[in-house]
Amino acid sequence: MTLFFGAQALLSYTVFGWLPTMWQGRGPSPASAGLALSLCNAVGVLGAWLLAVSGRRFADQRAAGVTVACLTATGLTGVVAGPYVLLWPSVAVLGLGLGAGFALALGLFALRAPDTPTTAALSAMGQGIGYLIGVLGPLGAGALHDVTGTWTWPLAGLLIACASQAAVALAAGRARTVTAAAPR
Repeated sequence: MTLFFGAQALLSYTVFGWLPTMWQGRGPSPASAGLALSLCNAVGVLGAWLLAVSGRRFADQRAAGVTVACLTATGLTGVVAGPYVLLWPSVAVLGLGLGAGFALALGLFALRAPDTPTTAALSAMGQGIGYLIGVLGPLGAGALHDVTGTWTWPLAGLLIACASQAAVALAAGRARTVTAAAPR
């Protein structure tokens, strides 16, 4: 759960920080770049709502975890390297994946815990470490872009994060609960 949350934070922070710059690198105006980020966030709210409404109906969230990672990867690829005509649909797909992924990442803490204290402990650990992982995304993407002068290598790193998120979703999404360690 911590790694799923960390990958989600890394992807989200990188998109929030760099999407307008990536967008402008494809040719659209700064105003269009701002609208693209707004669309990504607005569709993200829809994605979070859809996941929250439908996700709790299933005991197993593995398919949802893999799906959000694939949506995010598809959207990122479209924004950075896809045909120009697909820029707007790509940013919408990206927002859907990020929003649903965030809802799933938070929901897993409650879905995998048998009680409130365990939920709190899982959430504290997962978010504490997850956000530390997340802050590496914008920094790494910016550094790779500065060194290479292109968004291709940062995209490759983000796609690795998507693949990692899908892989850990196969474990975190299983229908099971975890128990807290007994106090010493």
